[in-house]
Amino acid sequence: MNRLTLVILILGLLWLSNQVITDIVRESAFLDYARGWANISVFLMAFYAILRLIDFREDRAIWFFAGLTCSGLIKYIYFPHPNVQFDPWKWGLAGPVAGIFILVSYGLWKIKRCYLAAVMPLLFGLLSIYLGARSAGLVAILAGLIIAISTYQTKTKTTQGKYGRHLNIWKFIILTCLILAVIYKGYGFLAHNGYLGWNAQYIYDIQSSGKYGLLLGGRVEILASIEAIKDSPFIGHGSWAKNPKYKAYLQQLNNLGYNTVKMPWLDDSDLIPTHSYLFGAWVNAGIAGAIFWCFILWLVIRSILLIINRYHPLTPLIAFMATTSLWAIIFSPFGSDERVKFAFALVLLLQPFAITVNKQVAVKS
Repeated sequence: MNRLTLVILILGLLWLSNQVITDIVRESAFLDYARGWANISVFLMAFYAILRLIDFREDRAIWFFAGLTCSGLIKYIYFPHPNVQFDPWKWGLAGPVAGIFILVSYGLWKIKRCYLAAVMPLLFGLLSIYLGARSAGLVAILAGLIIAISTYQTKTKTTQGKYGRHLNIWKFIILTCLILAVIYKGYGFLAHNGYLGWNAQYIYDIQSSGKYGLLLGGRVEILASIEAIKDSPFIGHGSWAKNPKYKAYLQQLNNLGYNTVKMPWLDDSDLIPTHSYLFGAWVNAGIAGAIFWCFILWLVIRSILLIINRYHPLTPLIAFMATTSLWAIIFSPFGSDERVKFAFALVLLLQPFAITVNKQVAVKS
């Protein structure tokens, strides 16, 4: 077992321990803490099992990714999400179709058509944004840009005998913020002026009308999560924590300019709104949950930097899973099949750390 794997498992067990202590202190109901403890345990076991199964082998990683893609298609056909009838792309087809695009990108990468490999996720991203799946489009576009930058670095190494300017973590953060700002402004212009259809225009105008704009308009749960964390930063609120105080807090968003009438889920239960791997773990378990996901966030960024600054045969898959993970850790709920999908993503993100010797590969653009 390598050092990174050991650190992940230790931090994961600390997260689980923090959850157990929190549930004892908060006197959580059995059904709640049983699900909460299982949620963390299943994820950690899935991670270790998939790690041992793939064993840093490229072929096994590809077959596993292809299997997830096929399972997404099967789920769409036989076990569709209830919202598929309203938006089949966002709630059904986007995931498996993204998998197909990334597999094609990987094939192009293997035959040294690396710039074409970067085009595939870019095309999928633009298609998703046009069809209203903004997060799917954003992560795919970022993945395509990462593949393109990696291609430039590899081509420079091959033709000039040296890599392009080394991209460290701060340069990466600055570059990412600039790219996101351009995408944000571009999407806002297209959506607000109706170029992406009336539905995209309506949703954009609703979610961007508040004090914090679109940034939090689509994930207002973060505001309630921050309040819950401020109230109890070290010991969480318990598994499946419930407190009407935080739902009432979101009901007051009209004061910030957001239209809570368009948030019917606020009336479903008294669960503390989170909608984030990081904030959900912090709210439910406590500080150890936040430490775990902050470490994973650092690992994701480091993995991106490694595939940018040196060649890796799985770059298209790693780039896509990395950008998807960045979004999920901050903006997506953790649970259900996400425990297995992210366990695989985490295994894939460890792949670049196993490469110790740079490979020189001829790149045809």
